Amino acid sequence: MQPKRILLSRPLVERDDGQRIQQPEDPLLTSLQHSADVMNFPMQSLLLYSAPLPAQRKFITDIHCYDNIIVTSKAAARQLVDYLDQYWPQVPVGLPLMALGSGTAEALRTLSQRILLPQAGHSSEHLLALATLQNVTHRRILLVKGQGGRTTLAETLMARGAKVDTLLCYERRSLEHSANELEQLTRFAPTHVVALSLETLQALLQLKQLKLTQALFLVPSERVAEPLRDAHVKYKVTDDLRPANMIKLLGLEPAAGT
Repeated sequence: MQPKRILLSRPLVERDDGQRIQQPEDPLLTSLQHSADVMNFPMQSLLLYSAPLPAQRKFITDIHCYDNIIVTSKAAARQLVDYLDQYWPQVPVGLPLMALGSGTAEALRTLSQRILLPQAGHSSEHLLALATLQNVTHRRILLVKGQGGRTTLAETLMARGAKVDTLLCYERRSLEHSANELEQLTRFAPTHVVALSLETLQALLQLKQLKLTQALFLVPSERVAEPLRDAHVKYKVTDDLRPANMIKLLGLEPAAGT
């Protein structure tokens, strides 16, 4: 059997004030490294805002006034925790937190043990299907996210009658790679590529060093897979991104004790 060589593209993380930060642990990367040959090849960096943008500080000081607080990523969750620590001596009790994905929910556990998230998937559409978001007329909702990305959540909630504010916590930046880094990618010759966002996938598809016909792509939705269909590249879709499921999907042996 051909050894599995798995390419991930997890972003680098930095702060806008230049302060060094410890890269957060990546459970998926760590789990796969126990079971296969893995390369992380970042295509983006996340520039975290060390403080809320001036025009958005009121979203933090008034956070107890919102009917729902929707956090869209682990990076946004960590930033929200940091902002509340900056502005609130004690975090308000009973914040109505909602999360996209179990990883995002775990990053919010220091704020509350009761976090609502869709069980059937981790997309905006899965969240919008929850019963609590069907009738939101006059409801105040805070979205906590990065710059750019999809607008589905805000547009749909406003169309349903909600007043939506958006707290932007970070921005994404493209990364340039050295000739040596690109040569390493060529030599690695992945058999599988895990791409968890459309932006990451599109950037990977631009790399001529990535032999598309030789790799099977794993993506989180058919929406993300669209460029792969257009390029006639093999792929699988999974809406369960937990490490244990990804290891099973890749046909890997779990690490001892997991």
